[in-house]
Amino acid sequence: MSELDAKVKQFNKFYLWLVIAVGALCAAAVLCAVYVRVFVGIIIGICSALAYVFILSDELHRAFGVRYKRVDGGISLSVTAHKQPVDTEERYLPSRLMWLDVVSLSAPEGKYVPDKVTDTLFIPATVKVIEKGALSGMTALCRVVYMGSAEEWQSVETGDELEGLQIAFATEDTLENNEENAE
Repeated sequence: MSELDAKVKQFNKFYLWLVIAVGALCAAAVLCAVYVRVFVGIIIGICSALAYVFILSDELHRAFGVRYKRVDGGISLSVTAHKQPVDTEERYLPSRLMWLDVVSLSAPEGKYVPDKVTDTLFIPATVKVIEKGALSGMTALCRVVYMGSAEEWQSVETGDELEGLQIAFATEDTLENNEENAE
């Protein structure tokens, strides 16, 4: 199991428990609204929704160094620097989070820290759109590895910022061959 697979598995377990906890809080909010006071139930419901948003965003940023937003067909990721320092120049983006496919990369919004470490970015084959400015915060980036074929890459909508970057393709077959050759 790769490091990315382990992170995704750990995050999915965390996400499941977060959804269960927020569901329990929402049930408690309904019970409080019915048996105590409506105002108390509303406050508990609002607090559980805010906790969900903030805890989820913080965990995604800590684990993968990304921000997210839901879009039609899945999730769009914004790549920023990790909250915790990393010692590798390679960065892998997951293909699926929160039971949804990662379908696009978008420009970071608001205040964010640029990524000055990553020189190689591995993009999953589920990504079909890379918005203009999506990789602008990655100042050391010189190589993009698309986890699909060259034919699939042709259908990806990209901004002009990818000019000057080395684009490589990695299908499951080439990854398995590279792992066998390394052993």
